[in-house]
Amino acid sequence: MSDTLTPRMLTRSQAAEFYNVGVNTFDKYVRQGIAPKPIRGTKRWYLKAMEHYLDMASGIAPMNDDDYDPDLEKRIEQWDSST
Repeated sequence: MSDTLTPRMLTRSQAAEFYNVGVNTFDKYVRQGIAPKPIRGTKRWYLKAMEHYLDMASGIAPMNDDDYDPDLEKRIEQWDSST
């Protein structure tokens, strides 16, 4: 793969690195819905989905009806209090 090509599908360890946490913490974020699940049928995470989850959690991306998750705010508050 070219050094200039940015991967769009990340391994678990790359996904954890993207979130700047260890893999165990990243797994916790996935279970809590703070980070997305891997692409169905793979063990890879889609970079744009990870960016979208971070944008929604930070409040910079408005959630539309398709993105609405009534528990997201509660999970983010729990996450904030545990870090």
